[in-house]
Order: sequence, then structure tokens, then C-alpha cells
Amino acid sequence: MDIEGYDVRADFFKPLLLRAIRRVAANDVELKMVADLLKRWDNQRSEGSVAATIFDAWFEAMQDIVFSDDLGDFGDKSLFRMAIQPSLLWYVLADKPPRRLSRDYLNGEDKDFVMVKALRTALERLRKERGEIAHWGFRKPLWRFDPLPPIPGPNRGAYIQLVEVTSPPRGFNILPPGQSEDPKSPHYSDQHPLALRWQFKVMELVVDDANEKFHATGFNP
Repeated sequence: MDIEGYDVRADFFKPLLLRAIRRVAANDVELKMVADLLKRWDNQRSEGSVAATIFDAWFEAMQDIVFSDDLGDFGDKSLFRMAIQPSLLWYVLADKPPRRLSRDYLNGEDKDFVMVKALRTALERLRKERGEIAHWGFRKPLWRFDPLPPIPGPNRGAYIQLVEVTSPPRGFNILPPGQSEDPKSPHYSDQHPLALRWQFKVMELVVDDANEKFHATGFNP
């Protein structure tokens, strides 16, 4: 639940963006207001958070501005968003990047200017799509399992397994749509109530002469 709600990207990129605003747009009233929102933001993707929406829109604008001219959009914008991982953008923007890239994705432009340009692009997009800033509250995406009710917070795996390395080990897992992911299956909805409450089912440790392995009990595929 903590992982789903916390935007870890902000730990790395928010300080860079705030520094860029101070350096490039110190006299811009709107960007100073945005900087203040981001400073006070707790990095939680909370329902209704304006700062979370702005940061999300800025990050997408950065993906577009920095990479689309070199890589295109892969013919599918959602695939492009998934493929351009935060780590790649970090290699471009970090003061001391952990990896050296094969090309200059910024095309010789100053990093801070690019970040501020992306922020202005993001704000303009939000104005067009949502109007006044009062309507920019973050909307938590929904994970759909039609015909079942949606589950809020899809920023988690469809299958989650936790194993405590104790003696003997203990395991827990969850797979909301069932192994078959078939809505016609009688077990399609078995784990949905657990996933909705961020709960897991116990896995049983089976020991035989050949090996030790976990298997899930209580629900069939």
C-alpha cells in the first residue's frame, strides 16, 4: 500500500525541478506558486492532490520533449510511457549520472531550461483539459476487473507474492483475476475482495523427498 501511494520519482526529480525553477524562472509568478505547491507536497499520490497531478503531467512532458524526437512514440503512447523508465530520464538529468548515454537527448539545451519548458507545457495541457487549477486534483487510476467493481491504485503487480525467510518460511500471495483471468471462471472473483482491502492469502509450504515448494491453497485457478 505504501509503494502504491508514494511517488518515488519525486525523491529524485523534484529537487532538480525546484532548482531549475529557481534558476530559470525566479520571477515567474505562476511557476513560483507551482514550486511552493511541490515543496509542500508529501510525494503521495493522494486523491485530490494538485501537486501530484502537476508532477505527473510534468514527468510525461519531460518524456515527450526529451525522447520523442529520437525514439518516436513506438506507435503506442502507453507503450512509450512504459518503456521510457524514470532511470533513463535520471541518466539524462542527474548531475553525476550513474551511466553514460549513447547520445545527447537534450540536443545541447541546458537541463534546467528543458525542465522548465516541460513544466510550462504540462501546465498548459492541464489548463486545456481541466480548466482552473481548482479542478486539477489527482484522480487515482482504477484497476478494472469487469464485471467486478474496479480496484483503486493500479500501481502494484497483478500478482504479488511475499515470502518471509524464516524457518520454516512463510508465504502470502494475491492474484485478483485468478490464474485464468477468465470472467466466466467460477474463481474469477475469489480474490477480488482481498485485493480491494490490500490483503493476501496464505501459501502452504509443501515438503516432499525431492524438494520444498510453496503452493497456494484455498483458491483454484
